[in-house]
Amino acid sequence: MDSRRLSLAACFLLCAFLLPAQETLRNEFWAQMEPYDASSGVPKSRSPAEGLAVILSTARTCYSGMIYGWTFLYVPSDATRRIAERFEIVPMAEIPPDDPGLETSEFRSSAGRYYAWVDYRLDPRQQARRDSWDSSGTPPSQGIGRANLLSGEAAFGEAFSAATRDMIRAYLRPVVLNKPRSIRGSLELEKLPEIGVASGEVLVQARFRIRIDEIESYSLY
Repeated sequence: MDSRRLSLAACFLLCAFLLPAQETLRNEFWAQMEPYDASSGVPKSRSPAEGLAVILSTARTCYSGMIYGWTFLYVPSDATRRIAERFEIVPMAEIPPDDPGLETSEFRSSAGRYYAWVDYRLDPRQQARRDSWDSSGTPPSQGIGRANLLSGEAAFGEAFSAATRDMIRAYLRPVVLNKPRSIRGSLELEKLPEIGVASGEVLVQARFRIRIDEIESYSLY
C-alpha cells in the first residue's frame, strides 16, 4: 500500500509540474474624478462607485485583449480611387462585467483621479488561448494613439483604437509593397498598454501580436 501511495503521489506531483501555471493578470488602473462631459460641455463629477465602474471597464478591455484579442478590417485610404480610410476592430470575446474572477483592491483617490488594482486569474481555457499567441513566434509590434480629453468617456477607446491602427500601419509598411484594397486579420495585446495624459490628450502606447488572414489586392478587380 505504501508503495502504491508513493506512486500516486509521484503521479500527482508530475502532473502538477507538467501543467502550465495559471497566470494572474494584475495592474493598477485609473479614472478621472471630473471628466469632461461632451453632452453638457462642462466637467462632470464622478462618484467613487462610478469611478470604480470605469476602472473595471478599462481593465476588462485590456484583459480581454490579452486573452482573446480582436479581429480587424483595415481599408487604406486611396485618393485616386476616392476611397476613405476605414478601420474596424471587433472583440473575439469579452470578460463579462460580473465575472467572479475580477477582483479589485486598494481603491483610492489622488490628484483628480480614482485608482484601484484589478486582478484577473485566467482559467485553463483562457490560459491556453494566451499561450497559443505566446508560442506563435509572431514578434510584437507597437502603436501609439491619442485622443482629446474633451471626448470624455470615449477618450480611452478612441486613443486605444488609434494605437491599434498605428500599429497595423507600421507592421504592414515593410510587408505590403502595393496598396491593398483591404486587409483582414486578428491581433492580441502582448502586454498591458501604458495609459497617460499630456497636453489635454489621453495617450495610449500598446504592443500587439498580429496575424494577417487575408490581403485583397486591387489587381483582382
